[in-house]
Amino acid sequence: MRHSLFILGVALMTLVSCKQAGGDFTGFTKSGYPYTIHEDQSGATPQVGDKVRFFETIRINSDSIIFSQEMTVVLPEESQVATPPPANYELLFLLSAGDTASVYVFDSLLTRIPNLTLSPTDTLIYDIGFKEIVESKADREKGMEDAKAKESVVKEQVREAIDKYLDGSLNDILITSPSGLKYVINQKGNGTLPQPGQNLRVHYYGSLMDGTMFDNSYSRGEPFEFPLGQGRVIPGWDEGLGYVEIGGVATLFLPYQLAYGEAGSPPTIPPKSDLVFYVELVDAN
Repeated sequence: MRHSLFILGVALMTLVSCKQAGGDFTGFTKSGYPYTIHEDQSGATPQVGDKVRFFETIRINSDSIIFSQEMTVVLPEESQVATPPPANYELLFLLSAGDTASVYVFDSLLTRIPNLTLSPTDTLIYDIGFKEIVESKADREKGMEDAKAKESVVKEQVREAIDKYLDGSLNDILITSPSGLKYVINQKGNGTLPQPGQNLRVHYYGSLMDGTMFDNSYSRGEPFEFPLGQGRVIPGWDEGLGYVEIGGVATLFLPYQLAYGEAGSPPTIPPKSDLVFYVELVDAN
């Protein structure tokens, strides 16, 4: 998926010609930024508060790339962004899933870009491949409420899992990997395991072996996101979430070597602490 999105970003660069940068546009955003739609698919456009996923490449002129990345963001109110709003912010509200577009900033509009030195002859170009509306504002708010309500239930499930782990009751269903990670699949998912490089959305509840909670996503109401297998999280997560099907639930028992090591993570996680994580793999992209 990431590979195909990268190709999309490159393709967008080749689609934008000098003629377009000079004035052959589809239209103008509310604040006057000219834009060009390269691929126009039918579908809903996002609203404030929706969570959206897109691939963005930012260029100076036609070939100097200064940023290129897939992004997942919640679209904020206009009052929460710069004045006037950034060009890419306004463009996102005009796109639907499958659309590709570019928006241009040049001449007097360049003075609106903070912390970037540009000459009067430069053109700043945002190339966007709009992937999807991940969640509407209403669905996201309901999901937050449901997650917060679930925290107390998960807390009891974790305590019960620890007790059964310590007294050996889980031995028949406990799986041990070569690294020493132990886990139980509480609930199977859709049959598909996540792949390295995919962006995972995970609800979790983390606990010491005595049942003391040190962190969880349920209280915040939103899943935690990270790319699998890229070293952005503790080793036990990079390994353990790879065993959980999308939509599945598992309990991970991590030896301290796969968690925060000998040092721990003071003040909440003491040195050499084995940890327990209840995890729900919401989705992977």
